[in-house]
Amino acid sequence: MKRVKYVLLVLLATIAVQVFGDVIIVTYLPSKILVKIDNMEDYPDMLFVGLGDYATFSASDRVDMIDTSSYIDISRIHPIAFYAVKKTYLEKTDIDRIDWKKNKNVMQSGISVNINSLRSDRPNVESVEIHLSIAGFDKKSMVMYESARTIKYKDGRPDFVKYFDFKGDLSKLRKTF
Repeated sequence: MKRVKYVLLVLLATIAVQVFGDVIIVTYLPSKILVKIDNMEDYPDMLFVGLGDYATFSASDRVDMIDTSSYIDISRIHPIAFYAVKKTYLEKTDIDRIDWKKNKNVMQSGISVNINSLRSDRPNVESVEIHLSIAGFDKKSMVMYESARTIKYKDGRPDFVKYFDFKGDLSKLRKTF
């Protein structure tokens, strides 16, 4: 009786593979994904951090200080979340000891960048540059939005640039938290 069950199981598995074996879904990821925050100079009393969420333990998270002139290279596996922290707080606190998810002196953004959201059916995309802008702070979070996206191609085509506007109410936001 056991032999019959195993033969039927192998037969059903073979039929299932044959039925779905010709469906191939191909998606491509850009070689580089770069993120930049454009308007940090509008918030001079704040520092901004990109936090790669590598595990549930904050000690293993990768913290990238963000400056106005450079891009953050996004990891292939882990999403990156953005946080604001007051400069005065960071001067007296070790950055590696901050619990980014629970600390009341830190404000998390509602936006994060995940490489899986950038999958494409086009194999010739070399890189994607994402420009984020800070709209302000509400009671719970730092409000950010994607202000531009630049797609660069490997095959010599001109770059594709798309601009986005903020869709919220700026009058409800503050310059600090």
